[in-house]
Amino acid sequence: WIQGTWAGIDKLTKQVDLTRRKPSLLMSRLCHPTFSQLMAEYSLAAVISIERGFKQFRDMQAESTWYTSRLGVQYRSLNELTIGILGVGEIGYKCATIFKNLGCNVVGLVNRPRDGDDTVSRYYVRSGLSDLLSTSDYIINILPSTAETNGILGNDVFKSCKGAGFINIGRGNVCSEEDIIRGLDNGWLSEAFLDVYAVEPLPETSPLWKHPKVTVTPHVAGDSRVKEICECFAQNLKKVEESGSPGNLIDWTRMY
Repeated sequence: WIQGTWAGIDKLTKQVDLTRRKPSLLMSRLCHPTFSQLMAEYSLAAVISIERGFKQFRDMQAESTWYTSRLGVQYRSLNELTIGILGVGEIGYKCATIFKNLGCNVVGLVNRPRDGDDTVSRYYVRSGLSDLLSTSDYIINILPSTAETNGILGNDVFKSCKGAGFINIGRGNVCSEEDIIRGLDNGWLSEAFLDVYAVEPLPETSPLWKHPKVTVTPHVAGDSRVKEICECFAQNLKKVEESGSPGNLIDWTRMY
């Protein structure tokens, strides 16, 4: 058994060819409440930044410009927002809990039908993705990189949005740079806060760097910190010693 140090495993799955042999190795993903908290805090900061126009005010500060007109400031309270979370696992549910506790309505995308609960008012499966997008003020992607999630937000899926903010802390395979830019330029998306990309580091030639409605961060939403890794390993080691079965094992069939 091996304890991994990352929540994501796409670097590993790229080395696996299921047509030849499915791995038999027992390997656990990093799974820790503090890691989920860090990811949720990034998401909250991104929503507030977009809603309050912090990027625009930062640009104005760089030009020493005082904003005098109040007519253009039209932000909403968090308790007026619907947050759509794509991928409601441990990280997604922590995000949902934080937003719900601040008064937001939260909806989520999952791979199997679920009834709504006290935190997530409604769960959608992929066939209902367009409905989720059309009712959400902000879309937070936390989906892992798998064959099923490749391009899930591509091919003008963003057209279902009504000026939503887009935050990506999952993986960059869900849509292309062109999909995001087209969504922004057509008004389907209001702004994008991106932490993950199809290619990392993000190439200097990427148009995302200089797009006025995009904030780029270098995959820092949640760091794999030594403290949480050690605690996760210790908890799983105890489970191995007691029952022989650690938690958060990678499913090599689902590649997640």
